[in-house]
Amino acid sequence: MVKVTARPANPFINYCRFDRRVDLAHNRAISKDIRVKLPTFFIFVNMSNMIEALQQQYELARSTRGIVFNFLTVQVGDDLNSPIPAFDNKTIRELLEHTAYCYYNWLAGFARQRPPLAGRNDTTLDDLKQLYSLVDDTVATFLETFHGKMESPIAGVHDGMGQLSATPLAVFTHVLTHEFHHKGQIMAMCRLLGYPPPDTDVSNFFF
Repeated sequence: MVKVTARPANPFINYCRFDRRVDLAHNRAISKDIRVKLPTFFIFVNMSNMIEALQQQYELARSTRGIVFNFLTVQVGDDLNSPIPAFDNKTIRELLEHTAYCYYNWLAGFARQRPPLAGRNDTTLDDLKQLYSLVDDTVATFLETFHGKMESPIAGVHDGMGQLSATPLAVFTHVLTHEFHHKGQIMAMCRLLGYPPPDTDVSNFFF
């Protein structure tokens, strides 16, 4: 049995920062200590159905994103650009922009060696909606490019982190869960601004 000592929790303000503050050395040390073999059912995934499943999964993520954008349009309005002290004076707009850039930087920049996005000036919800249209296109191209190769590792350099290797499946999982992580923060920011947020869970789309 492997004993893993939990790392002390960061203060709330550090947790809420969305710039990258990961202790890579610590993470690698823990990964090295854990000798857990992946279950067979994970290793032998039915690859023929994987892309379709990931496309459907992304559509569910887009549906919850639609709830967020509708709420921001109807309720939050100009407070989209209001700094929030509890979140290091970041704004909802900045967090939405950061999430979109994460999709592009991983799925296009890292995975397909595409150049960074040209400087943008996304200050309104309409601007952000256009940015997320680019995200949709980036996801579609990524899934098409790596059809049948989702478990074949790719190598590259990302965001000053040095040389990395990851499967397209792992990269896609990262950007999707990253959006949900920050979606929860955005809803907390709305509440702090005086706008009680709606339920944005995927379960809204269960039959």
